[in-house]
Amino acid sequence: SFYVGLETGENEFACVNASLYCIHSFLSGRPLEALEKEAEVFSQTFAQLKQETQFKYNEIYRQAMLCLMGEADDPKRMVGRAYDAEEQLSLHQQNKDLSGTFFIYFNQMLLAYLFGDPVEATRYAEKAYKLIDSVLAKFEIPNLYFYRSLAALSALQNPDSKDRSNLKKIARQGLRKLTYYAKYAPENYQHKCILIKSQMALVDQNFNNARLLFDQAIREAEEQGFIHEEALAYELAGRAYHENGYPELAKYYLNYAFNLYREWGAIAKLDHLLHNYPKYFTAVSGMKNESTSIQTSFTSTFSLENEALDMKSLLKASTSISGEVELPQLIRKLMAVLTENAGAQKGVLIMQTEGQLFVEAVYDANNGTTELLKHIPLEGHEEVPSSLIKYVQRSGKDLVIHSYGSFSGGDRDTYYQQTKPESSLGLPINNQGKFLGVIYLENRLTRNAFTRERIDFLAMLSSQIAVSLENALLYQSLEQKVAERTEELAREKQVSDDLLFNILPREVAEELKVTGTTQPRHYEAVTVLFTDFVGFTRTAQTMTAEELVSNIDRYFRKFDEIIAQHKLEKIKTIGDAYMCAGGLPVPNTTHALDVIHAARDIIRYTRESRHEHSGMAHLDIRIGVHTGPLVAGVVGSRKFAYDIWGNTVNQASRLESSSEPGQINISETTYNLIKDTISCTYRGKLDVKGIGEVPMYFVDQ
Repeated sequence: SFYVGLETGENEFACVNASLYCIHSFLSGRPLEALEKEAEVFSQTFAQLKQETQFKYNEIYRQAMLCLMGEADDPKRMVGRAYDAEEQLSLHQQNKDLSGTFFIYFNQMLLAYLFGDPVEATRYAEKAYKLIDSVLAKFEIPNLYFYRSLAALSALQNPDSKDRSNLKKIARQGLRKLTYYAKYAPENYQHKCILIKSQMALVDQNFNNARLLFDQAIREAEEQGFIHEEALAYELAGRAYHENGYPELAKYYLNYAFNLYREWGAIAKLDHLLHNYPKYFTAVSGMKNESTSIQTSFTSTFSLENEALDMKSLLKASTSISGEVELPQLIRKLMAVLTENAGAQKGVLIMQTEGQLFVEAVYDANNGTTELLKHIPLEGHEEVPSSLIKYVQRSGKDLVIHSYGSFSGGDRDTYYQQTKPESSLGLPINNQGKFLGVIYLENRLTRNAFTRERIDFLAMLSSQIAVSLENALLYQSLEQKVAERTEELAREKQVSDDLLFNILPREVAEELKVTGTTQPRHYEAVTVLFTDFVGFTRTAQTMTAEELVSNIDRYFRKFDEIIAQHKLEKIKTIGDAYMCAGGLPVPNTTHALDVIHAARDIIRYTRESRHEHSGMAHLDIRIGVHTGPLVAGVVGSRKFAYDIWGNTVNQASRLESSSEPGQINISETTYNLIKDTISCTYRGKLDVKGIGEVPMYFVDQ
């Protein structure tokens, strides 16, 4: 687009596009040395075409590149051969050049953060944020949210930082914005989101979660080619491991960051890492002492102290292990990774529980299978040399046997004498000073199978192993507790539901549970049954209160069974009266017959109970039944009770009081519904208040 613009005479737009190209390349991690030279050529062209604005904008970014490349007196100050931001800032402000002012603040923020000054970075970030409308739709916006969030989170890791609530708000806003961007362009923004989350985890003192996030961010950045942000992820991980007492892992991540920054061309960052973490770069420090030019030393071939240590393999193994939280799957993956990288034929995992060692898993490299054992005590177990394992437990250090016979404790170890492994290795699993267990590896055929490089590899991996095992054990414990609590809650819910369904109809209870309320409902046809014991008051006077309640309970329990068999709804009991109904809460067409069948069973039971319970007082019963419209539901807000209202209820009560012992007295309305099935005898009319005379029938027994 730059050359097309020049060819068509659109010099301004040609220069704008070329400037954008340089900015995007810089923020995407293109190698700085080649990019800076390209940007310089473009700047010269801008000057020749008298495109002063684009010239200044391009030089701002070129100066940031030069600062990172170590070609400035102070890498945090935007002052050098391309641009003097301190001098030019006031000119941009006087000319109301908001975009130019933004570019200066943005790059000052970037440099302050990368060179370890989060407070200054946050100050510049807020100045740039106020000018964000001047660079709408530019790549700087998501990058501002990214580095602004990281700077705020870095400041938060200092317990003495001020305005912590605002810093957290800044970080949350940045993550929210980048998450939205990642929805549409994950290849550009997913790793940024994950890296912010890793720093949030550190602020929340969740180091184990941060470890997992670091590796995810590294993997995402590497896959998408953001070398500068891959380097940053390694650096932040190394710093976290350093601060949390994992020097081996800190060395690994910081050295990897060093190599990536060097590949990017950020020579000043190499000096920054050397200054802040000198003990992790002993080989490099020697190089620096021998040369007056740090750049010459770093651009020469650089390797770690242990060149044979495959960092890619370590990251792959660490990521593979850290991705598992379920203990059985973790153990299988862990044993396979360890034996593969150690050159072992067999691997055994021994874990400590309450001071005792237990064999948990045995891996056989010949068939690639892991046998998960059920917490078998080490004592008496025949799969490992117990003397070697106990030595590692006592000392907390790894023990490597390079050849059979060189283990001083082997002559007293049954397993060792029987299997005669040529190479053996016991590796402790420690996490922050806490001993968790031992990994035992062996090669029965090869002497010196476990080289120093392989042992170093496993030692560096052991920290991740320890964390992953503790996480998996915690996850398993939580899962078990959740399962137990879920089962307990299910039992409690069942008891609660049973109690509720015993008080209210199921349909009404479900509505009440969901909505917190229930509406009374009108029913067009419901059959209501009333029962009453004849001479109850007189009989009660001859009984104690306990005998009376026991007697009533015996009858009503049986009535409950009977109406349940006929799918009726119990309404309530009042003293010696019992009321139920058919056709609610779910309407049906058989309610009248259902009620009459239940009434007959009740009469039959009261007669038969005379013979079954000869030692107890016996009561005669009368029943009244009427069918008609009514309203049913729950009213009030406490001590819910399902009830029915209307003339139908009153009329059923009058029919019961007009009945006779051992008889079922029904209304003409009910009679008309059952007469084709059940024979009845007409017995006259009943004068019902407010209604008049109502024909009555006895159901034939």
